[in-house]
Amino acid sequence: MKKIIFFFSFFVFLFGMSFSNDYKKYVSVGLGVCKSKKYNGFNISTDFGYKNNKDRFYLNLSNLNFDTQNDLGLFSYSLNYDKFIFNDVNFMPFVGCGINFIEIGDDNGVYDNKFGFNLKAGLLYNFGTHWSLNLKEIYTYINHKDIKYTYGTTLNLEYQF
Repeated sequence: MKKIIFFFSFFVFLFGMSFSNDYKKYVSVGLGVCKSKKYNGFNISTDFGYKNNKDRFYLNLSNLNFDTQNDLGLFSYSLNYDKFIFNDVNFMPFVGCGINFIEIGDDNGVYDNKFGFNLKAGLLYNFGTHWSLNLKEIYTYINHKDIKYTYGTTLNLEYQF
């Protein structure tokens, strides 16, 4: 039920943003490394959202896999807001935050669902009319017995349309 409410809220938001002339749609895919207090791992992420030269709003889907005996994994759905500190034509540093809904599981299946929040900082590099690279450092807090937090670096390739 929580997941349904979470996605419904995001799609209402996307529908509302589609009427704004200031924001353009974008999608991105990325790979990165992540770490928790006990484990090292990697992540794969995808963003869907709206941005302009001041800020952006987006849904991030991330799959974090940690190197454990049972391949502990997290699947995170997060609603995010990033603010660009200054908007140079090519380089745009940013800070941001988000709310996460996280499914935690291993080879035996999903065994816990948690809410969390994230903080991030990064740099967006625009090249061409529609393409950009996005390097971000993300810290996510999760109130869970095995994983209290994760942090990692992700490099995303973005396409704006």
